[in-house]
Amino acid sequence: MAGRGRDSILFDPNGDKYEKDFETLTLHFLFLSADVGGNMGLFLGCSLLTLCEFVDLLIIMCLRCWRKRNAVDLKGDQFQ
Repeated sequence: MAGRGRDSILFDPNGDKYEKDFETLTLHFLFLSADVGGNMGLFLGCSLLTLCEFVDLLIIMCLRCWRKRNAVDLKGDQFQ
């Protein structure tokens, strides 16, 4: 559906050659908007997913750091 169509018309009245070339675009606005929208959705979706993964990584790292800091040392516990 996408591409260019090329037509040429030759006229030869009185032995003279005339050539008229014209190109027509065969990609319609609907297909163009669908292609652009699909690519935007792909790239924005990937970037949003990556952003969510970075936030998840940050939360996991903060929780690990917090748990290490608040960990209780049971080796010196007299009741164990």
